[in-house]
Amino acid sequence: MKNIKIIIRRALCKSATTCIAIAPNIYALDNEFKAIVKTGKKISESEFHCEVGEEKLTTILAGARACPYNAIEVYDKGSGKKLYPPG
Repeated sequence: MKNIKIIIRRALCKSATTCIAIAPNIYALDNEFKAIVKTGKKISESEFHCEVGEEKLTTILAGARACPYNAIEVYDKGSGKKLYPPG
């Protein structure tokens, strides 16, 4: 299991819903039509923490990669390493 942090950069989210199309069990839209994470612990309006296995992590990353605005960032909480987007 891996502890991850997901940041939704709300100012960049344009409700494209590609993250939801790829990972409907992970992502949804809130009442402001901004992406949220349906699983794990909500830390703030834009930060979510999850403990996931490899399969779920793959799904989370696929949803993040699908966002045409790069509004979703994924980090390994243990190391602090950014898993997506690169850089």
